[in-house]
Amino acid sequence: MTCPYPPRLIEYPIWDWDLDQRESLPGSLEVTTWRLNISAVVEFKQQAIAAYRSQTTDLIDDDPEGFRLTPEMLANFTYPWEVYIEENR
Repeated sequence: MTCPYPPRLIEYPIWDWDLDQRESLPGSLEVTTWRLNISAVVEFKQQAIAAYRSQTTDLIDDDPEGFRLTPEMLANFTYPWEVYIEENR
């Protein structure tokens, strides 16, 4: 069985919310962006993120350079919408 539509590559930015890690998109890249309303499930999303205690608390404290999501970065996941990006082809 063949898919009648070509596959689409849709990106969900995670690290690009962090200004220190943000990469610039090439000037020639044309994209379509949209927001998805997740207001009905944003509380579940926050609960799921909080379940990853190794990335949101000091659970692992033996590595001073260890990864931990900052409060600023976590704040980006509290909005009642998510942003998606797709390169125009």
